[in-house]
Amino acid sequence: MKYAFTFIFPLSLATFFTLSAQETMRYKLENDSVFSETIELDEVYVLGPLRFEDEAERVAYFRHQYRVFKVYRYALMTSHRLDSLKMRLEKISSKRKQRLYTKQVKDFLQDELTEELKKLSRSDGRVLISLIDRQTGISAFDLVRDYRNGFTAFWYQTAAKLYDMDLKSTYNPYENRLDYWTEDILQRAYLRGLLRYEEAFRPIDLKKMEAIWLDLRKRQKETASSSE
Repeated sequence: MKYAFTFIFPLSLATFFTLSAQETMRYKLENDSVFSETIELDEVYVLGPLRFEDEAERVAYFRHQYRVFKVYRYALMTSHRLDSLKMRLEKISSKRKQRLYTKQVKDFLQDELTEELKKLSRSDGRVLISLIDRQTGISAFDLVRDYRNGFTAFWYQTAAKLYDMDLKSTYNPYENRLDYWTEDILQRAYLRGLLRYEEAFRPIDLKKMEAIWLDLRKRQKETASSSE
């Protein structure tokens, strides 16, 4: 008996063909005249279902998700502007023109981005600081220091600490629980099309990240059980 199959892949493989039980499946990519028994696809890591210890943790996670969605665009804005700055400076040979273009970027950071950041809460600000480092590989402190001046950065750092923020903090989803939540939220949002995908400046090993936090949760449960 023969069977008809239709396969649909992201690369538009859809091809009708007949196949007997003894025959080998062969596939053909669109615009390719050669059939193959195998197809190489990019590795995809599937995140597990959300699990929370209690209602308080669930509420905290989704509150954090709201903050991530709120400030994500500012981190991308900063990253894209810095990328443009670096590319333009590489093409500008005149030192005077380099200083002029750098000043334009400074004006953007100060006049536009700074005004927007004033509207954020302290918790929003902490999330943004982490996301800026995720997208640029540069801490918020170094960003201010390099594109304004070291003295101003010192005062920004002092003021930030008064509001329980550290401009020198870096993004570390392997050790910082809130950063882990941030990465988890971003990856789920990318898959659902809720946020535009942007790769981290330093690639994140999702499998390693998940393993670390699952192991920690397991050890915490074992400790709690043994103490009962």
